[in-house]
Amino acid sequence: MAKKRFSGRSSAKDRKLEDSAILLELEDYERESERVKKVLKAIGGPHGERRNFILNILFVAGLTGLLLFRFAFRLIDNLVSLELGILFVSLKIIWMIQVQAKYEHFQFWILHSIEYRQNEIIKRLDRLQDARGGNTPVRNIARGGGSRNEGSRSDE
Repeated sequence: MAKKRFSGRSSAKDRKLEDSAILLELEDYERESERVKKVLKAIGGPHGERRNFILNILFVAGLTGLLLFRFAFRLIDNLVSLELGILFVSLKIIWMIQVQAKYEHFQFWILHSIEYRQNEIIKRLDRLQDARGGNTPVRNIARGGGSRNEGSRSDE
């Protein structure tokens, strides 16, 4: 049986199919991009840095004011200034834990999204392999469950 040689030319129908597939991929990318933008906006995004800066300035100003009222003006008692200082530091620690939790949640979401996309690609490759007539699913190969040549027939 003679093998068909690739001439390098594609028909107009093939090009239209390729163009439509590329447009679908581009639309998928745009949808994913919009979803990521919404999530970034929800967790703070580009404005989170400014908010962090403002909160840090307020924290430093509060501690500086406390020190001034205690040592420079002697308006606050020792015990009260100690309690206020511990309160400020405790609030700062609580805020830092909350920011870290947001960051870790976002990191988990990204990793989950990558895993989901990887599984979608593997399913797509399995469908393509099945359509091509292959008998070893890509999922088994990706997990180290075999090679592409394991399922080939030996009587050919």
